[in-house]
Amino acid sequence: TVTPAGTPGLLRGLPLTKLRGFGGKFGRQVTEALGTAEKVGDLWRFPLGELQARLGESEGRFVFEMSRGIDHEEITPNKHKAHSLGATKTFTPVTDVTVVQTWIRTLAVELTLRLKEYFSEHGEVPKTMHVGFSTQTERHGRSFAPPFSARHVPTLEPDVVAEPADRKSVG
Repeated sequence: TVTPAGTPGLLRGLPLTKLRGFGGKFGRQVTEALGTAEKVGDLWRFPLGELQARLGESEGRFVFEMSRGIDHEEITPNKHKAHSLGATKTFTPVTDVTVVQTWIRTLAVELTLRLKEYFSEHGEVPKTMHVGFSTQTERHGRSFAPPFSARHVPTLEPDVVAEPADRKSVG
């Protein structure tokens, strides 16, 4: 989180081309019109009136405000959509397969909760699931398509998630 007091420190050394709206043609126009402006902090020496005189009324105001962290665009959260969800466990040497099966069930509960949360946010199911386990010397894992459709997620039980993991990882 950046507070208003922290904005100048964040922006001062930022290359001008990294500021939203300044990466292409407009950024080149600003640099040409102002001469030595390479960093956002370089723009701070220009008063609003001078920026408007050199760039035009609206463009000058835009440069003045953006260089000071003032952006009137609505903030929209970046809801990253996952292509896959996974759960893993690292074991010390295990000789009893029931230990692995117990952990698969535990991880299936965790994965089921995460699937339901993902579904409530995005309205879809990731394309693949991954179950893996490793020992000190080996790694095992399988990716597979979820054995259910999006309409089943609200009532999904962990056993449905664990079944293909058991089959693919243990058996």
